[in-house]
Amino acid sequence: MPPLPRLDRDLFDLGPGLIGDVFGALFGLALLALAVVAVIWLVRRLRTSDTTAVPAAAPAVATSSARGILDERFARGEIDDDEYARRRSALDGR
Repeated sequence: MPPLPRLDRDLFDLGPGLIGDVFGALFGLALLALAVVAVIWLVRRLRTSDTTAVPAAAPAVATSSARGILDERFARGEIDDDEYARRRSALDGR
């Protein structure tokens, strides 16, 4: 049975000599940096997802006609049914 490789040396061993050691060390540092960036991104993503509010609906296009303004006020609940009917009949000229 062949001997098991030493993991501390063979994991990043890209070749013999100094060049293999340098590239192996750089590869290890790149993996470490990638892991740190991934953790920071994940923490920021989870933290901001809790505080992000639902975006407000875009405001309706302003209606310049009196009837349109009356309809909007009724829709928002600013005036009741009787007031709406009275003002609408006044606008319609009845």
